[in-house]
Amino acid sequence: MTIHILQHVYFEGPGFIAKWAEQNSCEVTYTRLYEPGHHFPNLSKLHALVIMGGPMDVFAEHDYYWLHTEKIFIEDCIQAGKKVLGICLGAQLAAHCLGAMVSTAPNREIGWYPVKLLKMLFICPGSVLCSKIRRRCSTGMLINFRFPTADLSCFVLKLTKIRLFFLATTCSGYNFTWR
Repeated sequence: MTIHILQHVYFEGPGFIAKWAEQNSCEVTYTRLYEPGHHFPNLSKLHALVIMGGPMDVFAEHDYYWLHTEKIFIEDCIQAGKKVLGICLGAQLAAHCLGAMVSTAPNREIGWYPVKLLKMLFICPGSVLCSKIRRRCSTGMLINFRFPTADLSCFVLKLTKIRLFFLATTCSGYNFTWR
């Protein structure tokens, strides 16, 4: 299996995702958008797409010339039924490509916040991930660092509705980290 990673800045790499891929004999390829001459792979060459975070916003195409073509590539991956995982900015980009409104949040959120489960849509009830999410939402706090927000939401913080979405089994986005 080939997992392609879209990396927006050098300091926000795939971390444990790359380690997991290696342990599971997956090939990992990259488009490092911050490097000149980057390119997107042919869709037939990849099975899954991981969209990493970054300090830019979904709507900052005037500052990041590659953002428009990146969105087209993400849309193509989603429409082709590739598995897509968005993390932080990547979740916002995936939500945007799915038609969600992404905008600046009314408040900055940095730190630990309690979360409340709004609804569990499109999640397999028997999945390990689903049970971990339910457990965290009922007993834990999530660490959060995010400014923009998207309207595809399944969870809410005290300040803003955002964070986590699943679309069937092909696309998911995470806009927080739990510890």
